[in-house]
Amino acid sequence: RLHQGTLTVLPAPFDLAANACHLNRYANGGTTAATATLTGTIAPGDVFVVCNPQAGNVLLPLCDVTTSLITFNGDDAMELECGTTKYDVIGQIGFDPGTQWGSSPTTTLDATLRRKCSVTVGDTNGGDAFDPSVEWAGFPTDTFSGLGDPACAP
Repeated sequence: RLHQGTLTVLPAPFDLAANACHLNRYANGGTTAATATLTGTIAPGDVFVVCNPQAGNVLLPLCDVTTSLITFNGDDAMELECGTTKYDVIGQIGFDPGTQWGSSPTTTLDATLRRKCSVTVGDTNGGDAFDPSVEWAGFPTDTFSGLGDPACAP
């Protein structure tokens, strides 16, 4: 239930497949990733929404692509990588926080997170300590308003 606004406005369309983009999920403090290859193109100023295929009738029409890799229990780190360049990490790779990172309402367990307006680049260091309240605003679970909108959270 994580989503974010646009971090950087792309000057030209960005082809995810041509740039070898993928999501990596590091489960329960692991250091070996389960990977999902991303396909599609992100237009300048657009947002690319990735969802679990079982997301439900309200959310699925807002998704650009679905993958079963998007399953969260609150303590898995997720990384966006294109080629060998890391663009963003949520969580801390190699560390199991127990149940979640953060605390209500800005937590990785049963909450919706949106990137704060003050954040203009992703967290590229997956090994550093992770506190979601530093870069993310927390909302109740299943808060879909604004999903796919490039606006950030206040």
